[in-house]
Amino acid sequence: SSVQSQSKETASSEAQGTTATSSTTAATGTSSSTASGYTDGTYQGTGTGFRGATTKVSVTIKGGRITDITTLSTGDDNPYYNRAFSTVSSEIKANQSTNVDTVSGATFSSRGIMAAVQDALTNAQ
Repeated sequence: SSVQSQSKETASSEAQGTTATSSTTAATGTSSSTASGYTDGTYQGTGTGFRGATTKVSVTIKGGRITDITTLSTGDDNPYYNRAFSTVSSEIKANQSTNVDTVSGATFSSRGIMAAVQDALTNAQ
C-alpha cells in the first residue's frame, strides 16, 4: 500500500541522513543527551577535536542537572578551544543538552567538547 511505501521511503531517507552525519552529531542527537535521569556526581569523558586531538572534560551533575563543565585537557589550539569552550559549555548548561550549536571558526573544537560531555553523561547513567 502507499502507506507502507511511504514509511519505507522515510526510513530510507532517515538512514541516509544518519549515515551522512558525523559520529558526534549522531551521538548528540540521542535522547540521553539531557541531564535528567543522571546520577549526581562528577564524571569524566573524552571527545575528538581539531585534527583528531583528544579533549577530556569533567562534568558535574547535581539534582539531576548539569551544573559544571571543566576542561581537564585538550590538544586543540588554545585560542580556538577557549572560544568554543566558553560558548558551548554555557549553552550545554543552559539547555541541559549536548545538542547545541557549534562556534563558527571553532567547529571541530566545539564538536570535541560536545562529544566529551556526552561521553561523561553516558558514564553518569
